[in-house]
Amino acid sequence: MQPQSAGDRSLRDRVVEVFFPARDLGAEEIERLEQERQHHNLRRARLYAPLLLAVHVGIATGQILVAPSSPAEAYWRSGLVTLHAAMIPLSLFVGVVAFLPDRKAPFLQRRVGEMLAIPYAVWGALLALNAQRIHTAINPYVMTILAVAVGVRLRVVSHSIALFGALGVLLAGYPYVQPHDGIRRATSLTAMGFTLIAFGIARSSFSALVREVRARVTVERANETLERRVAEQVSEIVARAKEIEQLNFQLDEKVKERSRELSVALSRLAEAHAVAPPLPSGTVLGERVVIERPLGFGGMGVVYRGHDRVIDRPVAIKMVQAATAQELDGLYRFLREASAAASVRHPAIVRSLHVDVSEDGRLFQILELVEGETLAARLGSEPTLPVTMGLRIGATLADALAAAHAAGIVHRDVKPSNVMLTSTAPGLKLLDFGVSKLHGALPTGSTRSGAIVGTPEYMAPEQILDPEHAAEKVDVYAAGLIVYQALAGRLPFQAKSPAAWMRAHAESVPEPLVLGAEAPAELVGLVMQCLAKDPAARPSAAEVAAAFGVLADACSAQPLEEQVSTRTVRESALPNPVGPLSPTLVAGTTGPG
Repeated sequence: MQPQSAGDRSLRDRVVEVFFPARDLGAEEIERLEQERQHHNLRRARLYAPLLLAVHVGIATGQILVAPSSPAEAYWRSGLVTLHAAMIPLSLFVGVVAFLPDRKAPFLQRRVGEMLAIPYAVWGALLALNAQRIHTAINPYVMTILAVAVGVRLRVVSHSIALFGALGVLLAGYPYVQPHDGIRRATSLTAMGFTLIAFGIARSSFSALVREVRARVTVERANETLERRVAEQVSEIVARAKEIEQLNFQLDEKVKERSRELSVALSRLAEAHAVAPPLPSGTVLGERVVIERPLGFGGMGVVYRGHDRVIDRPVAIKMVQAATAQELDGLYRFLREASAAASVRHPAIVRSLHVDVSEDGRLFQILELVEGETLAARLGSEPTLPVTMGLRIGATLADALAAAHAAGIVHRDVKPSNVMLTSTAPGLKLLDFGVSKLHGALPTGSTRSGAIVGTPEYMAPEQILDPEHAAEKVDVYAAGLIVYQALAGRLPFQAKSPAAWMRAHAESVPEPLVLGAEAPAELVGLVMQCLAKDPAARPSAAEVAAAFGVLADACSAQPLEEQVSTRTVRESALPNPVGPLSPTLVAGTTGPG
């Protein structure tokens, strides 16, 4: 067989669309189509039924009163009276059904179109047969089938029954009323032609209705989506406005008082000789947050779960205390973390809500409460993650880092224990900006000039060799290490001490990443590019996020929050919700040691 041409396929598609226009509609669109069709037929029945009733009564009465001039005319008038009289009960019944209140007769109202179309199409054929007694025209048949085709909207089966059933009645009755073969053949061909035309008009009208319904449903869906988005944005704006208004009011009231209390608190903390005991449940800090229970402990303080009275929601409360004057350096890092985190707004970065000093001189920070498990905990129980999950982790983490870098902030301590996996969008939260610094700002007491800060296993070479000039690319290096570890089940270097780890990052070539056949070919190159020794050879965080996102979409990876299992969910705003805080090196050395 010869292949079908584009023109033939186009014609076939047009024919299929005319005869079966609703073939590809969804359930919602089909339901809407049926509603539109039924309402159209009910409106037409309310218009036509009274008119038809008046026509039937008038013609039947008139034919009775007029005296025939011949036997043939008398026979024709008798048939005309009978046909019109027979339709009076039908038109009356259809009118009653059409004017009934909704849901009073749903079965009949859904079929009012068929009650009009099928009987009247057959009635037109009978009128045409009756007219053959005095002339050869089939005008009554033509007018009724065209009226049926245009006036009501039916499914293809119902229209076929009405039109072709009427044609069958006409053709079957012709031999009994028209004795001339030539006239029968001519009028039969005319009747068949007009029937096909009427059927085409009916299907074209129905196809137009289908297109109209499909367009209306599409527009309504778009409007619903737009309205939902607008409502969500308005709700968020209102909530944020209320929160900002409340916080600004407190700030205006307390800024002078807290400045003085902060100085007193720093002095007390610097002179302290012992770590204060955990706060009991129910303790109120800053007349704002209520302590509920501890979430984690560390050398520099405690993180609690609490309730924020201002925004009326659970929060994490990080409190910092110093046992010696040397640990005052950590206090400055805490204040810088609060400042850095508060300046970045991204769904994958834990929000800092407030920093204050309690009445007894305790410095605390209120943070968004995150529920989930750290990536470190996940890798402890599942050393190798699926490629699709690794791609989404890389894309989301890099996007969060890009937002921080755009605000001039370098995290400098990106590691699995600072990445929280959550079952809510976007599936990941970046924690602990404790060693971050504003890019280009002068060092303060939190990090001395030439000091090395970070976690040895995840430090970039320039963090070790030239820490004073370490910039955004250190976070890209750490993100590459995290994705490498998540996919390979290990880091690209092997070491047993902090000094050995730093030497490996500064001098050793990372072991190649080896993945299975299901991983995209570009993935290995992207990860290894993030681990380049030269910061200039690494892509930016925004470029990394975009590249991982493209690879994840190409693999049809589910959103990260859908891939995160909740079997070991824990809640915290800490890198490790329970147990000691994960160690971060703040060393005064200038080399890998």
